[in-house]
Amino acid sequence: MTVVVSNGQLKPVGKSYPLPKSGATSYTGPTPGRVPLLSLDGLTQTYERMVRQQPWLYAVITKLVWNGSRLPLNAYEFEEDGESRTRARASDLDRLLRNPRPRWSPFQFKTAILWDLNVHGNALVVKYRPSAGAPPTELWNVPWPAVQVVEDEAEVIGYRVYAMGKVTTVAPQDVVHFTFPARVSPIEVLRRTLALEEAAITWQGQSFLNGITPRGAFVTDQRLNEQSFPRI
Repeated sequence: MTVVVSNGQLKPVGKSYPLPKSGATSYTGPTPGRVPLLSLDGLTQTYERMVRQQPWLYAVITKLVWNGSRLPLNAYEFEEDGESRTRARASDLDRLLRNPRPRWSPFQFKTAILWDLNVHGNALVVKYRPSAGAPPTELWNVPWPAVQVVEDEAEVIGYRVYAMGKVTTVAPQDVVHFTFPARVSPIEVLRRTLALEEAAITWQGQSFLNGITPRGAFVTDQRLNEQSFPRI
């Protein structure tokens, strides 16, 4: 299975994970998320495009992403008392968090996670293992619009990733899935506000571009002068 790219080359992540046989399954996504616009032709706009077009939304999202990416992401070990902890600097996990993938810093890694999380309400990281059952040596961000969550009645049983024109399945133990409550995007609750704002911006742009055309006129057969103009 190949789902990621490393230095321009496809990165193998092992064999495609066979989805377990269970009862009724449901598939969520892949979807970029859509905001219905107030137009007669029923146009919609994706979450990411709305973020790039709405200045206030972009300002809030980028502030959350940049500030959150500055927070440390470290590995710790708990002491025998179960409460105190120490930094596990020599552990494989700590080294992996400091160097998640080739040519990527921890800041870039956290930025990619927080961008998808704040825009789509979800973020997915695939663990690369050099061999089956081996500890992961790399962590790869997968854009959430390319991910499909597969569930049964009880839990998530796998993930489908749409990449490079292929569809592959990944096991739950081979990913890290970050999510907001109920996997709802923060932009979802702004649907009506964003639609109204988009309509206002479009109307203003069209007005400046084409000018405002009068919709009617007053007509009279009387002679007008300077005194009658103010009254009209």
